[in-house]
Amino acid sequence: MRKRERGQKKVIRAAQIQLLNAWFIMAKSRMASSIAKSPCEIRLATPDDLPGVAALAQVCFPQDNGTAELTELWHRSGMAAYPKTQYFVAVREGCIIGYCSWSFIGGFHSGVIELEQLGVHPDHRNQGVATVMMKEGLTAVRAFLREKTGRELHAIKVDTATDNTAQAMYRRVLGTEVEATLKDFLFGNDEVIMLKRFSIGDKE
Repeated sequence: MRKRERGQKKVIRAAQIQLLNAWFIMAKSRMASSIAKSPCEIRLATPDDLPGVAALAQVCFPQDNGTAELTELWHRSGMAAYPKTQYFVAVREGCIIGYCSWSFIGGFHSGVIELEQLGVHPDHRNQGVATVMMKEGLTAVRAFLREKTGRELHAIKVDTATDNTAQAMYRRVLGTEVEATLKDFLFGNDEVIMLKRFSIGDKE
């Protein structure tokens, strides 16, 4: 009888442990989902954002400028080129977790813009931050073009490495497609030029 009771207690304890493990896994999943879905603000960058953008650029693209000083100089120059170049930042809980920069090519009336750079902190990737930044930044640049020139976008240009998996994201979000390959272009790597052309009257 006692052996049977001990056996039943073991079964109950095992079931309790399984339930606790299942609860822990479920709670962890919910927490991860909550973090992934926590909102972030997308806004036009200001000069006060320069240190945060430069620090993030050092994390995302350390090969571009090498030192923190040169990285800050590069992005200070980019921000100073507003409105030709327009920076947008993604902010979560007061911290810059991503940035992107769009530049007009060939004058405002050309209607051609280039996504110069897009960076998201490694801890905040695969959460849709880059997608939201591109979409909201593109919407803002489009609105600027309409307000200042009365024109619509003619084309979007993106340059990226041939082995950059972000090509799929650019296709999905921006509709760009590879049109040319540049051999041994940046840091000894091949680069592709991706374009999206808009039809007359195409207003998104």
